[in-house]
Amino acid sequence: MRAIAFALILSFAGAAHAQGVPPPQVPQLPDEPLPEWHPPPPSKAKAVFLSLSPEALQAQKIRQAGLWISSLGWATTFLGGVFYVWAANLNQDLGSPPPPNPPGVFIPSLEDQRNHVEAAAISCLTIGGTIAATGFVLYTIGQWKITSHHKSHPDEPLPPLSGF
Repeated sequence: MRAIAFALILSFAGAAHAQGVPPPQVPQLPDEPLPEWHPPPPSKAKAVFLSLSPEALQAQKIRQAGLWISSLGWATTFLGGVFYVWAANLNQDLGSPPPPNPPGVFIPSLEDQRNHVEAAAISCLTIGGTIAATGFVLYTIGQWKITSHHKSHPDEPLPPLSGF
């Protein structure tokens, strides 16, 4: 087997021999002169700001505070709704007490619990609504400041999700 492979290599090697003709010469062409150089025209572009201005940063902080305060208010309002449903459930239990108690029996501790839960519901709804409204007002003030700053400085970058 090796002998056959060696014979094949020698037969192909004998057929491939170097050509005795050199390649043609590369023509020597004269250099072409470069066109006359002129400086580029002056740029009319304005400066690129890489950071936000202090006014935009302050407005963004007010806007972010408004979002956080408003979300806290809505969470408190949701908690007030949960308390309200709980108070309604306790009120239904007052009309027909749970199974260990005989029907038609008044349970003062259940009424006290209902009154406390109802007061918590009203408090959470009132406080949560007030906090949510305050957060919305702060967000609106921050957005208004960003808008007015952008109108007076249109080339400056804006904070993310600024509405522009």
